[in-house]
Amino acid sequence: FLELMAVIVIGIFIASFFIWYVERKHHNDHFGGKTLAGFGSAVWFSAVTMTTVGYGDKTPQTLAGRIIAFIWMMAGVLIIATFTAMVATTAAKMMPKELKNPDELRGMSIGVVTDSSGELVLKKHNIPTIGYKSTDAALDAMLKGEVQSVVDDRMVLAYLQENNYAGKVQLLSLRFHEFYVSFAMPDNSPIRETLNIALLELIHSSEWKKQLTFWVGKNNSPAY
Repeated sequence: FLELMAVIVIGIFIASFFIWYVERKHHNDHFGGKTLAGFGSAVWFSAVTMTTVGYGDKTPQTLAGRIIAFIWMMAGVLIIATFTAMVATTAAKMMPKELKNPDELRGMSIGVVTDSSGELVLKKHNIPTIGYKSTDAALDAMLKGEVQSVVDDRMVLAYLQENNYAGKVQLLSLRFHEFYVSFAMPDNSPIRETLNIALLELIHSSEWKKQLTFWVGKNNSPAY
């Protein structure tokens, strides 16, 4: 970005010099007079010509001046197009890539919590990982550039993204594996049916959805 800005500034001053040099004696009202004032008018003309195709307040009158202005107009179009393309490309590279499958993680440095479900899943795919003692430690390492991504339980990541790392990390939609949390009970437990009904009523209630949104955000709430 800085290199391109330097090229733009240098180009403006070069075009300004030639416009001022050929017009200063023939177009005294716009580019003549004292050197600083005349050259300043040429700089203004070059800048607005490149960005807006001119306001018409400063115009070259000589044939040489108009040829220079025409060349600068064409160059300005190319410079602005190049600048726009570079900014768009840079922005695209900075945006997190939306992964489609675990194999796309190969070649990346991946942080996980040691002995966690994330480490287990990646081991099954033979993807090397770097272990940390907690999800916070793994995310901190990612922000420091030690790893490129962190794989862990989605709800844990969603909670941390919403509360501790808001605006610092992005949670991708890719899910490697579904893990289920269950209640263990003795066979023929008398409270099994009661508990099932209570859980179903809870996860379909507005209060449950409200709590999920509060803790992990609307976009990260799981579907039941």
